[in-house]
Amino acid sequence: MCKSGPVRHGKFSSPVGRTLVGLGWLLAAVLVTAPAQSQDASGRRLESIEVQPLSGQRLQLRLRLNGNAPEPMSFTIDDPARIALDLPDTTLALQSRRQEVNLGPLTTVLAAEANGRTRIVLNMNELVPYSTRVEGDSVYIELGGEAGETSTFAAQPPRLPEAPQRAPLH
Repeated sequence: MCKSGPVRHGKFSSPVGRTLVGLGWLLAAVLVTAPAQSQDASGRRLESIEVQPLSGQRLQLRLRLNGNAPEPMSFTIDDPARIALDLPDTTLALQSRRQEVNLGPLTTVLAAEANGRTRIVLNMNELVPYSTRVEGDSVYIELGGEAGETSTFAAQPPRLPEAPQRAPLH
């Protein structure tokens, strides 16, 4: 008959070691389930991005969500020309995170999710005026406008030519 020695469970056979291993497993379980719980408390998801050409070299984008749309926060970058919009407390449920557009000034639309928000980036050939509005489950973005329609110079009165100056007489 063969006798075996005491069974050892690796380095963590002490009570402190077993406690650390138990805490490690607990932490791992929390980390595995945390993304599903903390992605978005409201369950709000961006489900589609639609692009529609409008008259006068304008475009309209519709960001459709599964519930009430949040008010977006936006900013622009000059070089390269981009418009970025952040949708707070929103996750992504898009088929693709990249959408080729190539209409007017808009080349592509990119979507990313991080830190409890979804960011939409509009890659442009050139920056154009834009506006946003929220209606129900959608955020609408309108790009461009008619020539002179948004120019800050159009509202200013025309400048009168200066009177010619006379040379002093000696």
